[in-house]
Amino acid sequence: MIKVIDNALPESIYQSIKDIIKDKHFPWYLSEDVIDNKVLNSAEDYCFLKDNNTIQTKQLVHTFTNRDILKNSNHALFINKIINGFVDGKIEKSKFNCLFNNNRLDKSKYNIPHVDSEFPHYSFLLYLNESDGDTIFFNEYYNNTKLDKVTFCDRVSPKENRAVISDGQFHTSTNPINYDMRIVLNAVILK
Repeated sequence: MIKVIDNALPESIYQSIKDIIKDKHFPWYLSEDVIDNKVLNSAEDYCFLKDNNTIQTKQLVHTFTNRDILKNSNHALFINKIINGFVDGKIEKSKFNCLFNNNRLDKSKYNIPHVDSEFPHYSFLLYLNESDGDTIFFNEYYNNTKLDKVTFCDRVSPKENRAVISDGQFHTSTNPINYDMRIVLNAVILK
């Protein structure tokens, strides 16, 4: 299931989120990849797959919630309330992600396909700027076995104030090629 909602938030709420990321004192943290390094270095993890089209890329992250723990962010309760307006449930993780332009890539390359949790869940995205850098969805779901390939299901292009809700299948992001950055609100909600 992939549900796309354009103009997902009222303009005033959407603008409040954009004001957060525009604040020059808002803290962003460098992540070595779109997948946590502990996960990438785990030989037993079945939540991701590297293939011939995979690239690894750095991104900036600001975490609001991680495994039920509110992080040191003044905005966590506000952001999580917005997320639960779309998908009611226990928020396992919520964060902003910022990917930067990588014009050395072509449309056949993407970041590491993964699922956001080994438990049944929904993934929520809200695009926070006009950009390219599609989100790619695959047909496969987590089933506690190592995958040797994924098969294409669909792709969704970023558009300001567009929300995307999926039901936990393998997916990935792509870096923007024509824009400077791609910023999203990302959340994992347990079913």
